[in-house]
Amino acid sequence: MRVSEAGPRPAAERGPLRRPALPELPLRGYRFERWTEACFGAGPALMEGGFVGVIADKLFHVHPAVLALITAAPMFGNLSSSLWARFAHGRRRVPWTAVLMAAFTLCVVAVAAIPEGRAGAALLVALQVISRQLLGGVTTLRSIVWTLNYPREVRGKLTARLSMISTVSFVATSWAGAQLLDANPESFRLVYALAAAMSALSAVGFRRLQRSLTALQP
Repeated sequence: MRVSEAGPRPAAERGPLRRPALPELPLRGYRFERWTEACFGAGPALMEGGFVGVIADKLFHVHPAVLALITAAPMFGNLSSSLWARFAHGRRRVPWTAVLMAAFTLCVVAVAAIPEGRAGAALLVALQVISRQLLGGVTTLRSIVWTLNYPREVRGKLTARLSMISTVSFVATSWAGAQLLDANPESFRLVYALAAAMSALSAVGFRRLQRSLTALQP
């Protein structure tokens, strides 16, 4: 019986989980984006309506109508996507995405510094709504960057891998934050400060993203 000689496998026969081959510049950008996804997911996890709602209910004792507003805040971000797409037209997407990520990070760290009482509750709701608007801008502009920076034939696989990293970061942060809050509800300030630090690192990493297409320039 003849045994076939070992050798490199063709690209078509590679496993579905292997990263597709990329030119040098898109590959460097993809590596920066992996770092971004790993760190940035901590912020959105803590600014989710369910997580913020628990803090608003247990620590600030807000009215049920306010809880409903907090829960609906992500929908506001979705509605603003078309506005962000118009805003991105003719602008440098990577720097502006980094700016929006930095602004989102400020919202996260501001939660750690909110005062107690009604003023703190009102500020918490405002930060929740504003952060979801900024997050909608980040998502919209990053999708444009992906379209311009990655070849069409591998774009789906790359964005799926990035989404997987983001999901793991999101779930891990939600679980860890819930454990800390269950042990000590007042620790929410520390939790949000740590998440803000991670989000800040992601903004710095994304700002260094290498752009491989001249279409990314204004």
